[in-house]
Amino acid sequence: MEKRKLGRSAIGALLGLAMCAAAVLFAACPQNTGDDKSGGQENPQQTAQEKADAFKSTHAAILAKTVETVVIGDEAAVTAALQAYAALESDVRALLGTEKDLLDNLQAKITQLKAAQNASQQDLDAAAAFRVTHGDILAETVSTVTMNDEEAVDAALEAYGQANATVQGLLADAKLKLDNLKSKIEEITAATRGTITIGWNDLDSAIIESGESGTIYRGGDPDTLTVTASGSFDVTGWAIDGVLVPGATSASFTVDADDYLPGKYRLSVQVEKDGRPYAAEIVFTVEQAALAAVQITPKDNTVAMLHNGGLHPQSDLNLIKAKIAANVEPWISGWNALTATKHAKLNFNDGADWYNDREKGATVVIVRGTGAEISYKGGTYTENYQYARWAVAGAYQKAVRWKLTDDPAYAEAAIGILNHWADVCELVSGTSDWALAAGIYGYQFAVAGELLRDYEGWDPTDFADFQQWLVDVFYYGNRAGSPFTNNGNDTFLTGHNNCRDDHYWANWDLANLAATLAIGVVADRRDIYNRGINYLLSGNGNGRWDKAINYIHDLGGGLEIAQNQESGRDQGHCTLNIGLLGMICSIAWTQGDDFFGYDDNRFLKCCEYVAKYNIALEDVPFHEYTRVYGNLNSGAQTEVHTVVSADGRGTVRPIWYLPYYHYKVIKGLPDSKLTYTKMGVENSGSWTVESGPDNGAAGDYDIPGFGTLLYTKEIF
Repeated sequence: MEKRKLGRSAIGALLGLAMCAAAVLFAACPQNTGDDKSGGQENPQQTAQEKADAFKSTHAAILAKTVETVVIGDEAAVTAALQAYAALESDVRALLGTEKDLLDNLQAKITQLKAAQNASQQDLDAAAAFRVTHGDILAETVSTVTMNDEEAVDAALEAYGQANATVQGLLADAKLKLDNLKSKIEEITAATRGTITIGWNDLDSAIIESGESGTIYRGGDPDTLTVTASGSFDVTGWAIDGVLVPGATSASFTVDADDYLPGKYRLSVQVEKDGRPYAAEIVFTVEQAALAAVQITPKDNTVAMLHNGGLHPQSDLNLIKAKIAANVEPWISGWNALTATKHAKLNFNDGADWYNDREKGATVVIVRGTGAEISYKGGTYTENYQYARWAVAGAYQKAVRWKLTDDPAYAEAAIGILNHWADVCELVSGTSDWALAAGIYGYQFAVAGELLRDYEGWDPTDFADFQQWLVDVFYYGNRAGSPFTNNGNDTFLTGHNNCRDDHYWANWDLANLAATLAIGVVADRRDIYNRGINYLLSGNGNGRWDKAINYIHDLGGGLEIAQNQESGRDQGHCTLNIGLLGMICSIAWTQGDDFFGYDDNRFLKCCEYVAKYNIALEDVPFHEYTRVYGNLNSGAQTEVHTVVSADGRGTVRPIWYLPYYHYKVIKGLPDSKLTYTKMGVENSGSWTVESGPDNGAAGDYDIPGFGTLLYTKEIF
């Protein structure tokens, strides 16, 4: 486009010189000093308005008419006005939109009146029947019509085309309206980039139809492109840049922008008709959305949840499977780390019935809290939450093994764990630490279930029971209807155990928010999911996004890092927060809510701060933070943090692969923005295997892990 502008400028300059040369006998060419802002020319906007006003004045008489007052004798005036309008410049016509609409309606009415003069009763009846048959679509306006109305508009236009000339004249106003509705639908369709249809009108050519479909955005809207092949044939496959997508043989195919780096791609569909192969191709563009502009708006509760793998989209799993099959690093080392863990195995043979006792040994009450003793339904329960952490680790790791091997034995084993716990467990309780159990194990049971939801062997009734179990026990905490009920995510986020909203450290809120989002997804409860989204955006506690990541430090040179709410407490909890924030970002990402990019990459800035202090062991700035805490029944207490805490400095958790590869590959950020997060992935220029829990301490189970295997993406 720029070249065209330069070309016109050059031509204009040459013409100007030629004119000056021709005029030199009479006068010198004036020089443009740039001081005269008007250049001696008329104001184009003023001229357009003047011409529009002149048009209105010239045709005032006919423009004063309405469809109720116009008569056949006004036809010449309407025609003259329309001809005069067509002769105007485009900028003038743009000022006369209302007048043009009126003239079109007057013309249609006159045509109708003329037809009525010559119409027979049969023609009148046919026109009346048309209006009744297509009354619903004729009741629509350009303000209310949607793409879903296109079929009705097309049917009405087809019926109009089959009518005789007299009936068509009687329906001139209806035809005008249908044309306007059709144009509006086409306008809406064009604006809804990301949905196109490949037309099949020449099955004798190799390439049926090609063209650029528009742009989709990573981290923005629209972020998907749906293409539909329409015709009487069998779809044999879809391909991106000539590479077939495994298992894609339906008539409709959806491309997720987040699976591709910015650039242009060829999407082709291959079909077969009468034993002969054909192909059609379009080109789509992937661009990176402006991260600072990322906004998150909760969707209506009626909008269905999306099910595309939860933490692990199928496109990621396809890549991982291919890398394992090809024995490519670091995926193969990540795979070896997973398969070596006890939880990922079907059995252990280590001298004890480890699998049945620890993974399937569900407890009626999950108890967390030292010294807690819970009496429930004739039984007494003490701290036993380790059984839940072992069980959910087993379910998750086996689910991953099933996804990457298609071996049903792992799916069956994982589902056996989930079904057993859903049948037995009724309550989460203990000291105030119950909230940690409800959050951490609640979100992990949910993401394991989401991974397995498409396994055909999971009985639908059992899956429905599992969904309800998550909602009852972990979200609401009222499955059993006992005095110990209401120990759930929603209760904690609402009342914080009768404490001040800021009493609990950020990780407590974040664990329960991760569970709220994950349970909302797997249980198909948009209302529960939205509870979490709204809290992240505007909640009262320390899990709110700008409270959990509570201060941005400007390092200069366009670099910023951010401390989190627990930076002055200890580094064990700071790193836990990074892990939980990563889970929240990933769960929300699969639903189209971009907390990775939200607030100008606030999460990344927090990753850089924590990694700089714990991985690079470099100093970080600190902004004084005052924590106000206490029970609502007593006075508020305060503690002031003035320096970053060295307690637990150097804590290692499996948390870095997820943010690094998301921001590097999906967001396309340079390593200069990822310096310390990258150090969490690398060690002296090589990669370090990031694995997951394997019968270790309680904190080892807070995050599912295995980032080397599950979050590494190809960097082009």
